[in-house]
Amino acid sequence: MSSRRNLESPALVQKKRHSRRRKIRIGMALVVVFFGGLVALTRLPLIRVYTVTVQGSETVSVVDVQTYIQSRLSGYYAWVIPKNNSVIFSLLRREKVASGTLATFSRLETVDMTLATKKTMTVTITERKPANLFCVPMPDEVIPEECYFVDDRGYIFDKAPYFSGSAYFKFYNPFISGDIITERVFDPVYFRDVQTILASLKGTLLTPISVVVMSDKEYKIVLKKTSNTQIDAPYMYIRGDVPASQTVDNIKAVLASPEFADKLKTRQSSLLYLDVRYPDQVYFKWNDGTPKPPTTESAAPTAKAL
Repeated sequence: MSSRRNLESPALVQKKRHSRRRKIRIGMALVVVFFGGLVALTRLPLIRVYTVTVQGSETVSVVDVQTYIQSRLSGYYAWVIPKNNSVIFSLLRREKVASGTLATFSRLETVDMTLATKKTMTVTITERKPANLFCVPMPDEVIPEECYFVDDRGYIFDKAPYFSGSAYFKFYNPFISGDIITERVFDPVYFRDVQTILASLKGTLLTPISVVVMSDKEYKIVLKKTSNTQIDAPYMYIRGDVPASQTVDNIKAVLASPEFADKLKTRQSSLLYLDVRYPDQVYFKWNDGTPKPPTTESAAPTAKAL
């Protein structure tokens, strides 16, 4: 049996071929017109961001932030679609530009971008507040130290000017090297626990002035000297992997011990160290003034102290 195609005349076949080609050309033309129209819409001045205003700055340069954001809005996608199109920015670019701004300006804590109009963007920033200092090198080295601002979560965000005295609490960590800014003093969980331990010392005769990282889990809290005759400041050993509540309980217990408390009141400058790293046990040492080598006293929180 012959197919229907074989029964069609060559003229009819040619006509249908021309018809299909014409439909394809029309379809392609419509697609080009459609996308050309979209591109033309994206380039309309009415929906392009031309002005960037920055508010909330305290120390970070407004001009620098504006210049950075405007640089991220300049240019085109595929050489035709403008990056400062307000619709495209709102849908696809807002979070990326905000993240880039935070990464570029380490002092910034938050960046919020809103379009006041289709042509104007308002950028609201908040800056990190210095709560502590991170200093290098270690305190027992003779080179002049350089310090950096640290926020209340242990994030190092900017170089600090020289401060005399004890304007800020200090952290030392010999295991951080290279580009210190944007690093953390140490593990965020440990940092939070150390802050809890430091807070527990407020109102006691043990005044912390700095924390020195000894290893990845062990820290030394340096305490304030109470006498000009003290050569070295007393200190307290703690562990980062021990729950802060347990360490605080150890500190409270030994401070509540009558013998230790009385001795701390009368011979505070003789305290060499406390070691509260171990469960339900505190080690401490007093300087008894004798020339014999010092020995370590070990006591549970309720045991007698020298």
